[in-house]
Amino acid sequence: MDIKRANFSGSWNNKLSYWDLYGNPPWRFSLFLLEGKVSDTYIPIISFAILFTTIVVLGILLSKVIEKMLAFIQLKQLNKIGGIVFGVLKVLLFVGWNILF
Repeated sequence: MDIKRANFSGSWNNKLSYWDLYGNPPWRFSLFLLEGKVSDTYIPIISFAILFTTIVVLGILLSKVIEKMLAFIQLKQLNKIGGIVFGVLKVLLFVGWNILF
């Protein structure tokens, strides 16, 4: 395997790295699935895409479970109020970020 090791300062060399501390690359599961099928250069990128997609899907599933629990205990009004509050906060954060930067 020719994947370079990254140390904690961000430069690419053979100094103390994640692999030295834990013995496996952080993308070891994807490496297991993709080794020999994909170039070693692309494994970290594909691993990030898999991880990102998994987190998004799990977030959606968790929100559906919470929504079903709220519907079961008849907190529809609280759910609507919470949605309004978080929606307003999201818009304020977006507008504030665009004004500052």
